[in-house]
Amino acid sequence: RFFSGVSSVAKDFIARLLQHDPEKRMSAKAALCHPWLRMPYALSQVPLTTWQRDELLRALRSFATTSPLQRVVLLVMAHGLTPSQVAAARALFAMIDFDHSGTVSFGELLRAIELTSRTVKLAGKALSIGHSSLS
Repeated sequence: RFFSGVSSVAKDFIARLLQHDPEKRMSAKAALCHPWLRMPYALSQVPLTTWQRDELLRALRSFATTSPLQRVVLLVMAHGLTPSQVAAARALFAMIDFDHSGTVSFGELLRAIELTSRTVKLAGKALSIGHSSLS
């Protein structure tokens, strides 16, 4: 929806630059030769809709208010994880965001660690019980 008014040439340019696999990603030299950058300035200027402008400002404000640690985590996730790893990280986040606030408090993190620790201990006991009955 955000990119509904963006030209297909511009979308192609962005998609090629955002390729996760460096082998598939467009090089800087190729980017400079891309048709979108070669377009006359007036043709490449399509004004944002009110919704797009508001959403863009919201995203920029949100990023500006993140802590340095959050920014590092976002950068690592954006550049270092595969799409399936990002999906797994989102699922894990949703599991430990107990109050569904969109943030994980220190208390929620401690609760998740405690639950994980309990689960590991129970699994260890179950394995040791199962092992002793096999002997």
